[in-house]
Amino acid sequence: MNIGRNELCPCGSGKKYKHCCMNAEPSSEIKPESRHAVLMINGTGDYGDPKADDDLFARNPWRKFAAQKIVYTCMVAPQLEELASRLAKQEITRGQDEEKKIIGTNNLAGLIEILKQNPDPLNQQLLRRKLLQFGEEVVPLLLAELGHVQNDAFVEQAVRIIYMSEIDCSAALLKLISSPIDAYALSLICVLLGLLGSAEALKPLWDRFHFLKEKYPNESFSEGPLIGLYELRERIKKEPDKR
Repeated sequence: MNIGRNELCPCGSGKKYKHCCMNAEPSSEIKPESRHAVLMINGTGDYGDPKADDDLFARNPWRKFAAQKIVYTCMVAPQLEELASRLAKQEITRGQDEEKKIIGTNNLAGLIEILKQNPDPLNQQLLRRKLLQFGEEVVPLLLAELGHVQNDAFVEQAVRIIYMSEIDCSAALLKLISSPIDAYALSLICVLLGLLGSAEALKPLWDRFHFLKEKYPNESFSEGPLIGLYELRERIKKEPDKR
């Protein structure tokens, strides 16, 4: 099996493959250059006119266990995670010191530092809500941090916070994906562009989908722009006057 390092481990642990069985399988070791390399986006290339039609999605079905799909689902259906979090807290007692730290931190810089430290999943919802209280202040800071290599949890939470803020930052997102950027961050920002961007994002998403699919065929990085293309196509179809 070709399993991307960011996909859920097939052993059923619920962890990403890279944090579970990948290290126990030397034969499936991924070459260093495919591990969270910073991609020089100016080398992406031109893949022609975008054709985000039914044929594209028929030929490229979404991967079942891709991390991008999970993050996307949490973005568009947050109530599912909220329910799971409430149920988990009834049975699990952990992360209480971290929870107190989040509650007691009332400055933006301090909360972002906690976000960088891979917070417990049980506390992520609380942390997102506190960061969102800062309104327009938080988005530029998160965008700046996404321009640097970060851990996966930070990227996932930052993208979700930006989406939840409902602030129009599509121009900044387009600029960000046209700069040297971490592959996983690029992938999730493409999901965000599909949800927030205009028709202007269609061509960049198209090029990045084909680039990531070609450069990392055994990874799930191309899932981000694929989901972005699907979302953007659906929104454009509903708003024909904005084509």
